[in-house]
Amino acid sequence: MKLSFQAAGKNVIEALLVLALILLAFLVIALTLNSIFPSGQSLFDLVIRSEGSRDPTDGGTGSRELRLVTTAGEDGQGKRATAVLTRKERSVKSKRAAQIAWTNASEGMLLYNRDAIQTFDRSGATLSFTGDHFLELGENSLVVLRKLDRDIFLRENRTVVVLMGGQLTGGVKKGVKESFNLEVVAPGAVARVPSRGKMGQSARFQMAVRQDDSSVLTVLEGSADLVLEEGSMEVGPNQIVKIQPGQSPVYLSKPPGSPVLTSPEEGTIFLFRDISPTVSFAWVGPQGISQYRFALSRDPEFDSVVYDDTIRDNRFSHGNLKAGDYFWRVSSATSDWGDRFSAVGHFKLVQDLDPPVLQVHYPEGPVGSDVLKLTGTTEPGARVFVSGLQATINEHGDFIHSVPLKPGSNIIVVEAVDKVGNVTYFSQIVDAEF
Repeated sequence: MKLSFQAAGKNVIEALLVLALILLAFLVIALTLNSIFPSGQSLFDLVIRSEGSRDPTDGGTGSRELRLVTTAGEDGQGKRATAVLTRKERSVKSKRAAQIAWTNASEGMLLYNRDAIQTFDRSGATLSFTGDHFLELGENSLVVLRKLDRDIFLRENRTVVVLMGGQLTGGVKKGVKESFNLEVVAPGAVARVPSRGKMGQSARFQMAVRQDDSSVLTVLEGSADLVLEEGSMEVGPNQIVKIQPGQSPVYLSKPPGSPVLTSPEEGTIFLFRDISPTVSFAWVGPQGISQYRFALSRDPEFDSVVYDDTIRDNRFSHGNLKAGDYFWRVSSATSDWGDRFSAVGHFKLVQDLDPPVLQVHYPEGPVGSDVLKLTGTTEPGARVFVSGLQATINEHGDFIHSVPLKPGSNIIVVEAVDKVGNVTYFSQIVDAEF
């Protein structure tokens, strides 16, 4: 009997050890998955929060609290897509409502209810809706999509986008068959941009969320309704409104224009032989702007950025550039309107290691004078030296030079030096008999 109890106890201990090992292995797997695919905050919590809830990341102020009333149970499964990602630049991430991981977004992907799109430094994306309506996301922006039910009586489609951070530019085309309402939810306000059927008009707008939790609505064309806690107001074209949670909206003055690039001129070619030259940039900025963002890239889309930083002047120099094409732009950086980039400038650095062409018309026989009129041709822009003295050269590269001779043999050396220092030379003995 005693042996049977011992055997039973041993079996129980072994079973507990096996169970503990299984739990330990499960815990290791769970921690590994969590480190690789962090769940983060639920998108549902980002879009809908119960009244009075507070975001622990905002210091308990609740200033980023966004509330949106929607149809209960709507999850986007089996329904038409809310939008299509029609354009992406550089790094753009997407997150499905039912997934825990962010993945690389791809052009042409369909976006559904509660899906999210995020851009990063120097990246952007365009979301397209039915009827050619669109949203363009700037860099470092995060949006969550919401699709509300279509009103079959009013023949109206309504889409809501929650802007968690960054900036977007939107466009709503004039309604033809059905109206379309695009609502952008931001801290402290909702921007509603409708197209009201055949009597409506197109509208273009910008919405930005700043680091101080304020939101800035800029209407570029048409109008938009700004919905606040105390009511709503209409914002017309070329009007800018700044909204701070808990404060009254403030109209801002017209944003400053974009800088105008002055140097180097468009299409300038910089030639060099061994060391590339220092390129000096200059531009004219709007009045009252003292801080700019300067960006230099190897491509016009600014995917291969060479330099990108804030400049506290309207000029800048950069050296040690490799041969090739370069593109640059400058923006006026202000706290209320963000970056307003200039046109893109283009210049090229070309390494020239080829010596210049040189033809010298030496006399074929003895010269019977004490002066030789030596002529020849080189490439335009080069300099010609005859026996160390610079010759006169025209715009086509033709030169002529008077060479004094002494009786007997005269060694005449002719050198052509191009703009970057490449040299071609000829020498010949000329006999003088006089």
